Amino acid sequence: MAAERLTKARLAQILAMLTLLVIAFTWRTFNHNVEPKVECQVNEQCIISISDNKIDVRAEFDGKSFSIPKVKGIRLQPSSTNNVLINNNQKWTIEFNALPVNVVFISDIDNQQKLVSYTD
Repeated sequence: MAAERLTKARLAQILAMLTLLVIAFTWRTFNHNVEPKVECQVNEQCIISISDNKIDVRAEFDGKSFSIPKVKGIRLQPSSTNNVLINNNQKWTIEFNALPVNVVFISDIDNQQKLVSYTD
């Protein structure tokens, strides 16, 4: 890029963009809502609220894995790469090394997420 003089119009454009970026980052910082994770015990009822729906995400524990019944419109993602997600028609099965296991439930409607921690 060739060196050019900084004109008043160019300076005004740079300052306007800088101001816009500062406002956008400030707005996002103050409006960011961090929801705490939900603690659930395996083999016990656990109800979460996601996208205005309350769903039961009870995990059936059997040694080194547990199963969660599938819910229409909800995706599941383990938050650790050490956990293996097995996806079949009626349930998700997660194989893991140790508890607690953190799982993110994601709504297909609005991509709202809910972090659930399964403990002993």
